[in-house]
Amino acid sequence: MKFNEIFNHNTGVALIILIIGSLTFGVGGLMILFINGISMGMVMGILPLKQIIFILFPYAVFELLSFVFVAMAGIEMSRNIRKFMKEKRIMALVNEWFYVRFLLTLTLVLLAIAGIIEVYI
Repeated sequence: MKFNEIFNHNTGVALIILIIGSLTFGVGGLMILFINGISMGMVMGILPLKQIIFILFPYAVFELLSFVFVAMAGIEMSRNIRKFMKEKRIMALVNEWFYVRFLLTLTLVLLAIAGIIEVYI
């Protein structure tokens, strides 16, 4: 597969985790992470150890870590929206977005690294 196909797919998964996580106070995002972990475990169960170490592990670390960061961003977005609804002040919403932007930037960087590793290694 090409880098842009892998990156677009993984970014779509991250976006789903972010949206569902922010709408369900993080529960939906964590459920998607759990399902992703189960499927990764099933793949690891049928591969020989050499393939897991040299093929799957190098990119899976970056990809799974990026999904964890985007789930954290979804939880934080949910908290920010809840705080805004409680206080009814726009500044409560605006001041708290630095952490979310940081997590989303980190997610995209890690997804790019995972895509490069998956394509070229």
